[in-house]
Amino acid sequence: MNQYLPNRKIKIYSLEDFGASAGEEFSITVFQDSAYKNKKWSVLSVNHFSSLILIKKGKGHIEIDSKKYTVDNFGFLYLPHYVSYRGEWSEVIDGVIIRFYDSFLLRKNEVPASRFSFFLNSKSPTVLNMKDCTIVWGIFRFLKKELRLEDRSEKGIIRNLSELLFLYINRYIQKDLNLIPIKSNRIVYEFFQLLNSSQGEIRSVNYFASQLGITPGHLSDTVKEVTGKSASDFIKENVMRRAFRLLEHTNERVSDIALQLNFQDSAYFTRFFKKNTGVSPSEFRKDKNPTFVHTSP
Repeated sequence: MNQYLPNRKIKIYSLEDFGASAGEEFSITVFQDSAYKNKKWSVLSVNHFSSLILIKKGKGHIEIDSKKYTVDNFGFLYLPHYVSYRGEWSEVIDGVIIRFYDSFLLRKNEVPASRFSFFLNSKSPTVLNMKDCTIVWGIFRFLKKELRLEDRSEKGIIRNLSELLFLYINRYIQKDLNLIPIKSNRIVYEFFQLLNSSQGEIRSVNYFASQLGITPGHLSDTVKEVTGKSASDFIKENVMRRAFRLLEHTNERVSDIALQLNFQDSAYFTRFFKKNTGVSPSEFRKDKNPTFVHTSP
């Protein structure tokens, strides 16, 4: 169930908060007619799950970790776990949200991400228009039809349709759009897991390498080969994400935030922050003034 991080105003959500039973690996919400018309929300949270959102008809404006996105007709939005977001749906009358844990996409003894490399390895929000991917919208239609049935005894059908949806979207993203494939690699997957479980207080490649039982050089080379970015880049991005959330969504002092993120003092944190954003933590906070209604989507 949802809870709050200690000394912070950022909620932690699990799938149970969205109707899933204990032990279930995914849950699905269907946009019902005008129920999402002009719906505003502010999910100031750390979610233990990722979300796949398909909008066949409607429009939404989403702000994710201080970056703004728009999704509209035939739109696809992917929200990886551990992101905070808020936004507004505008007359969304046909769409679904599939919230899922990584375990939903993994099979026993399978190399992580071999079938779902985009969803398991991508750690950035993604917005696409998928109007030309007719097979995805065909599966979307069958999935909604199955969800409308009063008898939900055949849950396997819903799971299989959802998995099929993920497979075709994964193929579309990595082949039809000619994006660079995200290779399957257990080291990279486990590195991301460790990174996401931290609170931004660890900035050492050596630490993550030791946790994985490999050398720092091996970790750096592997991450670079698989993703095109260095391990240090991902670590820095993780620190910045945590800093953005704490500055925007809490009233804690900059000095306390610096301490939480394991900086030796607020001056060092301010230099680090300004080097990566061009503004000081205080200037960033002053520019942010959340106005969205605090209700979950």
